[in-house]
Amino acid sequence: MLVVDDDLRMLDLIEEMLRASDYAVVSASKPAEGLALALQQRFDCAVVDVEMPGGGGAALARALNSGVPDLPVIMMSGLRYDEILERIGGVAMTSVLCKPFRLRDLRQAITDALQWAASGGFARERCRAFGAIE
Repeated sequence: MLVVDDDLRMLDLIEEMLRASDYAVVSASKPAEGLALALQQRFDCAVVDVEMPGGGGAALARALNSGVPDLPVIMMSGLRYDEILERIGGVAMTSVLCKPFRLRDLRQAITDALQWAASGGFARERCRAFGAIE
């Protein structure tokens, strides 16, 4: 599991939540670092914060969509849901999590992402439901 968030406290919290659920976690605090990791290693899923400096999470997610198209991406943010969708237009993703979120919400998002990967990708309808594109 790849987690990218510039808020180090949030990054630590998400790592702790995932490790408590027996996920192997690699984290990055910068979008460029997260992209480099994703291009070098195989991950089951990426959890990416929307609001980050250095191009932000939406730019990272677009780069992941392009460079590692089979990697499911979960977007997260402290913004309202509609604001998140506005900021990430054009990003293919499996889920959106609004901070603060519960462990069960994160687990469900990961389950959905892993099912997406196992099924071979997005259905166009699901992308439209999230405001994303294939």
